[in-house]
Amino acid sequence: MDGPIRRSQERTTILRWQAANEFFIHNKENVGYMLFDQNRTLAGVMISPKGNLSLAVLYQFILLQQPLLRELQTIHSFRITLFHQLDLRRVKKDDVYEVPVVD
Repeated sequence: MDGPIRRSQERTTILRWQAANEFFIHNKENVGYMLFDQNRTLAGVMISPKGNLSLAVLYQFILLQQPLLRELQTIHSFRITLFHQLDLRRVKKDDVYEVPVVD
């Protein structure tokens, strides 16, 4: 999920909030006592100074199962991600038919 953060009219930088939750399914021999062996929860902000460039700064909480140790491990971390959106479309020129002029 994400959404805009309120901003003033004169500011060109776009701020957005983000939140996500991911879970992973483990289907190997050592399933342990949890079928869903990893859960990641993320929350933070995305800063877009230009239309095609963004920087996300997120707090990440990971809950990870250690099946052989039969314990859960918790990890607190920060994730910094740089996004660059490429525009690979070809620029169309105006389809203007030019009539040759003979002098």
